[in-house]
Amino acid sequence: MKFVSKGTGSFFLLGAIMAAAVAGFFALQAVRMAAPTVPVLVAKTDLKVGERLTEDKIEVINLPPAAVPQDRVNADNFDKTVGYHLKTALAAGTPIRTSYIAELSPAGGTLAARLALTSQGNWRAIALPPEATKGLPVEVGDRVDIIGVTGEGPNVTTEVLADNVMVVEVPPPPKDDSEPGSAVVAVPLEKAPKVVLAITKGKVLAALRPVE
Repeated sequence: MKFVSKGTGSFFLLGAIMAAAVAGFFALQAVRMAAPTVPVLVAKTDLKVGERLTEDKIEVINLPPAAVPQDRVNADNFDKTVGYHLKTALAAGTPIRTSYIAELSPAGGTLAARLALTSQGNWRAIALPPEATKGLPVEVGDRVDIIGVTGEGPNVTTEVLADNVMVVEVPPPPKDDSEPGSAVVAVPLEKAPKVVLAITKGKVLAALRPVE
């Protein structure tokens, strides 16, 4: 009568477990390869509201169709999506949807869509004079303080007319000797009249705020 030592039995048992694990791994891989997937454009890193999409912030991954929203941005539109701005914060790995992009939001056009970045229905878009941001390369999503200068001589006064307002539109770089365009900011409705008055009767400057 032959006996198998406990050490030998444990060895065979461990080998069987490892073989089963390997077989299970390859079976799972086979199922994954057989399951249908679709290429989806997703956030590569955590992204903030108003952030400009660049090539290093988005990527294409394959996901099961059931996990893909209907209004997703197709992966073949990768290049077209670069330069757009988000109207909501996204976690890394989240599919990019058209409803998340200011320029692609329905109704109202691009500027009205960017105004929605403020999430405040009582804010209004106001175009600043070109000199208000001269030498200040602001981008959509930046936050600025609007400082007004009024009066003449000894009666000159300065005042912060609106603080922490969002830039919702920036002009393209001027070509040749053309006049620079105007940046547009979203201002609370109750502060809009003072900003407009300073623009027409005095002078306004935008002061860029640091990222919070």
